[in-house]
Amino acid sequence: MTSNSELIIELADQGAYIAVVSFHTTNELMHNIKSRYSKNVAGWMFAFIWSIHGMQFVQKEEIDALNGLYSDLITDMDDVPHIHAYLARECDYFVTTDRRLLEMEINEKVNFKSPKSFLQILGVEWYDTADGICPITMN
Repeated sequence: MTSNSELIIELADQGAYIAVVSFHTTNELMHNIKSRYSKNVAGWMFAFIWSIHGMQFVQKEEIDALNGLYSDLITDMDDVPHIHAYLARECDYFVTTDRRLLEMEINEKVNFKSPKSFLQILGVEWYDTADGICPITMN
């Protein structure tokens, strides 16, 4: 492991918690990977995400059913699908390093955690490193 985010993914695969990810997150990830790496790397990453033990995928219809709930509390509309996925599955934590989310009024409705603080909740040794966004929430 080289980062807290990688450790969180490994723990999800081991069944330490139930990981939830939205279709929107996987689409964003695939777009970002395809713009930086080959199609083969993107395909491998897609297969890897779908292979994570117990991963739950929030479908577009579940997110759309919330029809803008709390959108007035979310400054960046690109974050709405991620937050609605959290709400749709009634997750306990939304793990991210996106500090903009913490500054939005929605932080009163969503329990945001950094990868480090999430690992502390799980009682797992964490790394003291810079960390990328980890699009995983806990149920």
